[in-house]
Amino acid sequence: MMSHFLRQIKKLKKDYAFWLPNLFAISTFGILGIFGIIYRGAGGRVIITLFQESFAQKRPYQGLLTGASEILWSLAAGILWFIFSYVKTQHPPATQYVQKSILYLSLLITLFLLDDNFRITLMLSFYFKIPKILIYGFYATLLISYSLKFNRFILKTPYLFLALSTSLLVLSSLADVMHPQGQGLPIMLEDGTKFIGILNLLIYCWKVGLSLIHDQHSEL
Repeated sequence: MMSHFLRQIKKLKKDYAFWLPNLFAISTFGILGIFGIIYRGAGGRVIITLFQESFAQKRPYQGLLTGASEILWSLAAGILWFIFSYVKTQHPPATQYVQKSILYLSLLITLFLLDDNFRITLMLSFYFKIPKILIYGFYATLLISYSLKFNRFILKTPYLFLALSTSLLVLSSLADVMHPQGQGLPIMLEDGTKFIGILNLLIYCWKVGLSLIHDQHSEL
């Protein structure tokens, strides 16, 4: 038992997948701790706010669908990063073209995940006065560039899910820029379409992942 435990410890010494995330988290919390000690009251309040849950006692359902959409984003990104690691480490590994296709798609979805979860577009628009249309235009440029460069990969996948997802996310972005009048309709056009778009993106990532796992020697 002890020898097995020691072997596991030795493996951890070279396991960057263990060290790097943990060192990053520990360093971040260490900096926050020092900040809280130096600035005492204000620092403590900032730290509490960073960890605070968005929960309304009288409305426990508040933000339920927003939280669900963030989970869908995270699942899609997680699946893609796992698939990228999988095809890269298999023997023989997938071709460079397939690896790059998965890698750049993983980076794109992670960018959209970070933007949605941390409200990057909203903050850039509010604090730096960058029009939302420019930010969405930048994202559209990235998507078009990806589809042109990796069109052979996309066409070998169940791309209808990806096309549906992209269309709905574009509709959501347009609703965010145009601000249609009303109460229920605007939120459904912006957040409802986004939710369904992310759902179909998750289905697409799942199907692509299964295809690559079932036949690691083919390009789908």
